[in-house]
Amino acid sequence: MRFGKTWLVILMVLLATFVTVNDLHAASSKNKKIDTTIHPDTFSNLFEKSVKHTVLISVNGKGQGSGFVLTADGFILTNAHVVKDDKEVKVYVSEKKYYKARVVGKPDTELDVAVVKIDEPVNLAPVPLGDSDKVKPGEWVYAIGTPFGLYQSVTVGVVSGVHRGGPFGGTQEVIQTDAAINPGNSGGPLFSIKGEVVGMNSSIINPEKANNIGFAIPINDVLKSAREIIAKGKVTYAHLGVEITDLTQDLDEETAKAKNIPWPLPANEGVFIVGVQENTGAALAGVSNGDIIVSFNGVSITGAFHLQRLVARSPVGVSLPMEVLRNGQKLKLNVVLTERPMRGLEEENGGGESPQLPEKKKNSFPNFGESLELLPPAVAEVISGNQGLLTEDSIDWRGNSVYRYTNAFLVDEKYIVSVTSFLNKDPLQAYRSHYFFNRIPAKLVFAESEIGLALFKLEKPYPNYKKPVVFSEKTKVGTIYFSLVLKNIGNGDSLPYSEILLNRVGPALIFPAKVKNIALGAPIFNVRGEVVGLFMNTGIDPNEPKDVSDATYAISAPVIQAFVEAVKENKENDLNPKEN
Repeated sequence: MRFGKTWLVILMVLLATFVTVNDLHAASSKNKKIDTTIHPDTFSNLFEKSVKHTVLISVNGKGQGSGFVLTADGFILTNAHVVKDDKEVKVYVSEKKYYKARVVGKPDTELDVAVVKIDEPVNLAPVPLGDSDKVKPGEWVYAIGTPFGLYQSVTVGVVSGVHRGGPFGGTQEVIQTDAAINPGNSGGPLFSIKGEVVGMNSSIINPEKANNIGFAIPINDVLKSAREIIAKGKVTYAHLGVEITDLTQDLDEETAKAKNIPWPLPANEGVFIVGVQENTGAALAGVSNGDIIVSFNGVSITGAFHLQRLVARSPVGVSLPMEVLRNGQKLKLNVVLTERPMRGLEEENGGGESPQLPEKKKNSFPNFGESLELLPPAVAEVISGNQGLLTEDSIDWRGNSVYRYTNAFLVDEKYIVSVTSFLNKDPLQAYRSHYFFNRIPAKLVFAESEIGLALFKLEKPYPNYKKPVVFSEKTKVGTIYFSLVLKNIGNGDSLPYSEILLNRVGPALIFPAKVKNIALGAPIFNVRGEVVGLFMNTGIDPNEPKDVSDATYAISAPVIQAFVEAVKENKENDLNPKEN
């Protein structure tokens, strides 16, 4: 077939038109940007656009929170701690009308996400969704919610930090912001300057102790949980079955050896395995104590918190690749994760995989072994029921879990006393950290740095506990006293200081023995099993004779007893982060 000149010209014109139109469309799509320049009316305009996406949630007259619209047909997102155990709530939309709504499935109490659904026909305005993985410190954000019942309040600030460990521990990660977050903002949206939701407001640091420190759950995490709740009625969390600790550059030789980590460090990244739980995916895959996990499911591991988050939201019952470093050699393993119970924000152990008890050996930690046989029977009885290893699980500035350990003892069935020297140096972080006494969750009640004592409270009963300790103020120079120190965080092995000669009495007792730092907090007993003091610090005192220069200082029983009674009388310290 042959075209005439006229048809050829028409064809060329049409082709040129087609190319030009497509080029213009591509250019307009590529150059389409949202104006993020800050003007005097920027946030008032953003508020007008965004407020229709936010709602007030009323929980059977018992409390209020905020939320935002996920779908036009009535799916709403909020915090799990807003709805708590209720099955029905009321949703107050911007049209100033209440709708009855049901709580969908089981809220994700570990991430603090809940979904509610308005079942009657509605046509709501779904919120624009951003990408929380792209959020950077210093970017403008604004929050809309109902703080203290003040409906549709807006506050403005910046992103203060990203990839923070949640203030209540566990696998929750948060965005930190200085935009004012108050009780009633919980569950409400945190918007970017583009008017897109990047987070769900969830918690704050007590404003009496800190200014403008609020937290929001990244929207990518929120959506993952919400979609799983809508599809399956619950969120599934996975369990690997290992006890881990970070390999960090600031780890010193003494701490490494106390954790049974080889020195010098065999690697600079990854997590060190201090224990493998029986009949778990890790055990069945051949993971061993002393292995270093360097990658999981194709992702390089930067720290304990990173691994815990990856494991928690990985699929259950599926073979996943994992690389470990063993004796300097990389091994490729395949691990099948099992499902674990979802944790509540007030109950979780703060570390996802660390530390937990093997099901068949609930009372095997600590392992006092033959050490108790070296002590008088009355002393051995009190130690076996009251003494333990205290673990602090905190989050460093990189968002990684950091573990600290010391000795401690139960003064009664609920309260534990130890030293302040092992606590996080940041007081706010110390109160936000999670603690475990022989792997039983505990919380910090009060720390008094001037005398060096801290009081903790068990969150669950300690199964070995039998009776409260008895304090004795009677001490005498030249008398032998008794103590035992737990030294191994992996299996709870102990080290007996079976006979200690007292060199000086008073508020501070002095013994001519130098002990490891992990011994601090361990109680000291007389032959009747009564507490006369606890190890406080160790070092050289220039005022002491040379024969006691390597001395351990202990705080006496009367000081300990007065401290415990005073704190218990005043109940709780309010430094802990508050849910809002």
